[in-house]
Amino acid sequence: MSEFKYLGNIIENNNRNDRCIKERIHTGNKAYYANLHMLKSKIIYRRSKLPIYKTLIRPVVTYGAETWTLTAAEENALRRFEREILRKIYGPVVDKGVWQKDITMSCVSSWEEKI
Repeated sequence: MSEFKYLGNIIENNNRNDRCIKERIHTGNKAYYANLHMLKSKIIYRRSKLPIYKTLIRPVVTYGAETWTLTAAEENALRRFEREILRKIYGPVVDKGVWQKDITMSCVSSWEEKI
């Protein structure tokens, strides 16, 4: 047997996780779009949307992550997913009159202070 499923992850005998991580990111996108009505709502404050992300979307992506041995490319894919979701939640950022291309956790913390 060359592969089996453990905690929802596909474990292969060559210790590669790329297929599993792509599948997890895909399910994370499904979780995002399932909760899109809450995350795009003007009624919910921005500071309330981050806990929604942390409790409803991030666990879907990281479930079973203790079985992963990540390469740099896989880490970057997971970081890119998180940045994309946070960018969708918070929208564009103007920092000192300059539009920021990238969202970082320092931007998120500064947003939380402003709100």
